[in-house]
Amino acid sequence: MTALPACYSARNIVAVRASRLNADGSRICPNTDGSAFMTSGVISFTSDAVVDAGATDVQRDGDGNICSTLTNPDAVTGRRGTLTICKLDFQLIEILTGSQPAEDGSFFIGVEDPDPDDTPPLVEFHWWAKAWSGGGQAASPYGYVHGALWASQWRVGNLNFANGPLSFPLSYTAQANESISIGSFDDIPPVFNGQGFAGLWFADDVPVASASPYNAAGLTCGYVDTPACSSS
Repeated sequence: MTALPACYSARNIVAVRASRLNADGSRICPNTDGSAFMTSGVISFTSDAVVDAGATDVQRDGDGNICSTLTNPDAVTGRRGTLTICKLDFQLIEILTGSQPAEDGSFFIGVEDPDPDDTPPLVEFHWWAKAWSGGGQAASPYGYVHGALWASQWRVGNLNFANGPLSFPLSYTAQANESISIGSFDDIPPVFNGQGFAGLWFADDVPVASASPYNAAGLTCGYVDTPACSSS
C-alpha cells in the first residue's frame, strides 16, 4: 500500500495562475501573454460541487406497503465558485473572462465586459496553499497544496463600491477536460486524466516569479508567457 507523506492540513492561499486554452481544451504553448499569475492580492477562492441529487424509487403493493426501494447516489456534474481579489489585476481578469482590454500607451489600464454574445474562453486555473503540520509549514518536498481546474469559464462578479476596502469577485463554472495532459506549465501530475473537474495534490512547486518558466523578476500580478509545452 502506498503511504501518505503525512496527514497535513492547509492554510492560506498564496498564489493563483490562469492559462488560456484552445476551444477543445488543449494547451496553447508557447503563448506570449497567454497566462496570468498572481502571488499577492488573492483574498479567497471557492470551489463548490454542482450536484445532481440521486432520486429514490419506491414500490408499494396494492395495500400501500413498501415492497422495495432504490436510491441512486448523488452525482457531481461540475464545479462552480468564486475567486475574490483585492488588487485590480486587469490582465488576470482579461485572461479569465475574455474582457476587452483598455490600453493607454504602454500601460494596461482597464477592461470592458465581454460582449454577451461571446462564448467565455476556456481557462486552466491553478491555486496554491501552504501545507501545514502542527504549528508550521510542512517540510519540502510537500510544503504546498496545489489545486487546478482542468477547464473553466469565468465572468466578472457583482461589484460593490462603498466606504472601506474593496474586493473584486470573479465567478466560474468548470468542466472535465481530457485534453489537459500535464498542463500549460507541465506541473499537473501525469496520473491525472482530466475526467474529473479538478485535482488537488501535495507539491513543492509554489511559483517564484523570477524562476523558470516564469522569468519575470518582481512580478506579483499580470501577464506571463505560457512556456513551450514538453511532451506529456
